[in-house]
Amino acid sequence: MQRFFDTARFPAVEFPDVETVRSFVNQSPQRAVWSVSTDQAAGLNSASLKHGDFDNDPKTLASLAEIALAGLSGMASAATAGNH
Repeated sequence: MQRFFDTARFPAVEFPDVETVRSFVNQSPQRAVWSVSTDQAAGLNSASLKHGDFDNDPKTLASLAEIALAGLSGMASAATAGNH
């Protein structure tokens, strides 16, 4: 999905829905994890290299577990506070 963040390929004027999502994600660094991302705060890691890896990559699964347990707002608060 990272390709949608390329504003030359997906200009806001031609892809307003893509721009809405892009704006939402860009509001906080905890809203997107680009793989490979390791040694980040809990919930912000992934070593998946393709879509088929997301369901068996230990770092991605640990991040999803953190999100499920803490919730997105709790996880982001803890990451910002440095508690993870």
